Amino acid sequence: MRRPTPPRVYDPKGGRPPKHGGEFVFGDSATWGTEQAVTVTGTRLYGKATAQAWDRLHPRLTRRAAWLEHDGPLPIIEGTVVRLVVEKLPSGGVNKPVWLWWSETSATPDDVDRCWQSFLRRFDLEHTFRLFKQTLGWTKPRLRSSEAADRLTWLVIAAYAQLRLARPLATDLRNPGRSRPIRTNLPLPASAGGLGTCARRPVPRPVHRNRPAPAQVGHSARRTTARQPATTWGESSPLVRHTPAPHTTRQEPSPAALDEPAPHSTYDDQVGLAPGKMSDMGNEGNTGFTLPRGATGFFVPKDGPLPETDLRAFRAALYAAARVVEGQVGEIEGREYPRTFHTASVVNRTGECVILCHAHHPWIAFAQERRNWYAEEFLPPPPWASTFAEAGFMVLSSEQLATPLSDVDTSVLAQSEWRQIRSYGITTLSGTLFNAWA
Repeated sequence: MRRPTPPRVYDPKGGRPPKHGGEFVFGDSATWGTEQAVTVTGTRLYGKATAQAWDRLHPRLTRRAAWLEHDGPLPIIEGTVVRLVVEKLPSGGVNKPVWLWWSETSATPDDVDRCWQSFLRRFDLEHTFRLFKQTLGWTKPRLRSSEAADRLTWLVIAAYAQLRLARPLATDLRNPGRSRPIRTNLPLPASAGGLGTCARRPVPRPVHRNRPAPAQVGHSARRTTARQPATTWGESSPLVRHTPAPHTTRQEPSPAALDEPAPHSTYDDQVGLAPGKMSDMGNEGNTGFTLPRGATGFFVPKDGPLPETDLRAFRAALYAAARVVEGQVGEIEGREYPRTFHTASVVNRTGECVILCHAHHPWIAFAQERRNWYAEEFLPPPPWASTFAEAGFMVLSSEQLATPLSDVDTSVLAQSEWRQIRSYGITTLSGTLFNAWA
């Protein structure tokens, strides 16, 4: 950031007057100077929150992204920079300072508090849109006018509110596998924006049935597949292609084998279908994609660390792609918890294209905007996507990312990963690979 332009002073040496003031570096407290406002607020989750505000700071704009086609000199947009420091974090992590920029000047202490408190509520808005899109199907209908979209939005909100109000009518009913009645005394949302809270849906308990009798000779037995090894990405082999699991023949199990646990859980077991039903459906149109260990970003300490994608190789591939399209590389965001991917962009004359790179496996996907999670918002790979393939990455098409999990080999996923997948209602490969498991 830059300070305000200093007043013009006569210089006998001549020269152009300065356009920007002194530099304001976030990581160097010697450049901050005296703040214009300081507030201290006590919070329940974060302890004491201290906010400092510096007035009339502006970024030094460059001709990229939104200013690529701007004619004339670039403007100076002044605002207020707020530094927020909390005493503790609910997760016990490192309480690093948070820097915010507000596009207004002459901020009062009340304005400073309102800014950082509004910033903390941004997740409510993000989860609201996520609920509308993924759970309530807000974007599924292809409507022709904005008025119809507005009517659909209010219809969805009204229908959800009616179902929520009618929930006490199902107090004494039991869902399959639920040993206790449904709780009906939960608080109602305060407003329409409260529909998108981060509360997770209850995970249904499995139905316990009696153990089947030993299979008789001539009867079909349960099909089992071998666990697939984890895919790694090392220096000697920049990319290991995913291959479909080998087909195994049916074998008659012995009575002793029925008492042993299954080697892994299949997608049929997770969704509650009969054994082999979903597997047979997936084998008809199997895309041959196998989820390796680390695809969801979860890991068990006893199994060792997960493989890591070389961020330097990803950065080199970005600059190679930018040279092909005669553009520039935008901001590169490394993977931060709880996201499972790196984010970057390439800007050229036609606009900005967002590129996602998985943090643990060399998978590349293309999107239209930067988000913390993705469901179906993917773009087909552009012609210059071959530069990533030449660098050792696997470019995933929008059709591959839309593959249902029933057509993917998910034998390596653990029960904890399946709980997260069911909790978020994820049904496609894209939501499993590029997500933020908060």
